[in-house]
Amino acid sequence: MRIEKYLNTTPEEVGSRRHDIWLGISLGNKYFTAEHMERYITWALAHTKERVLIVIGDAIQAVNIEVLDSRTPHHALKRARKLGDEQHAVISAVIAALPPAQQELVRLVRFEEVTGAQPYRHNLQVVEEAYEKNPAFREAIRTIIRNGRKDRTEKIAHLTEEKLDRLADYILDELPLYANGAQANGAATVHTLTLYPALTMLDELCTGLWQGTCFPEVAAQLDLSNRTAILDAYVE
Repeated sequence: MRIEKYLNTTPEEVGSRRHDIWLGISLGNKYFTAEHMERYITWALAHTKERVLIVIGDAIQAVNIEVLDSRTPHHALKRARKLGDEQHAVISAVIAALPPAQQELVRLVRFEEVTGAQPYRHNLQVVEEAYEKNPAFREAIRTIIRNGRKDRTEKIAHLTEEKLDRLADYILDELPLYANGAQANGAATVHTLTLYPALTMLDELCTGLWQGTCFPEVAAQLDLSNRTAILDAYVE
């Protein structure tokens, strides 16, 4: 694995296995092939504290489909579920090929299965209110949207305010996971280190919130009891 950047952590800390690791799988990212997933999971197992959590971003992908592909909410969710099913099958096969002892350490979930913990719900409410009431924070989220999909620049540039707000739900829904860790519903383990190919301005926003240098008035309201970290990581 080639690590291009360490956010809020160091190579030494990662090597010492202080974090439980989670992987967020974007359904719009073609990088997550079966071969690459096998490499990510194997690396995660070798570097995690105890367990590995894999989160398929199906429910939030429905937002992208609805807005960027001009689909109804019902059709968008149906399409996202289908894409999620396909990725779930791919990753399940990768996990099934692992030794039984390692299989037990990996949990594969859908997005709605990491939204039930109280810290997540609290932090989601905080960032949603900040988006509604704080113009600077709202513009920061919209900038992430504009820069996050270079393949849809023209489409995003012509979106109405209402559509931009809807597209912001994708960012707002995942922000609590990066800010305070991912915790599967009903599980005790909070996964605080994630790796992803190509970091975005969302990761920079999280770093600023952690350090209190970016929107300190928002950070002060967030539950940041778990120190989280992000790696810009690529398969070699």
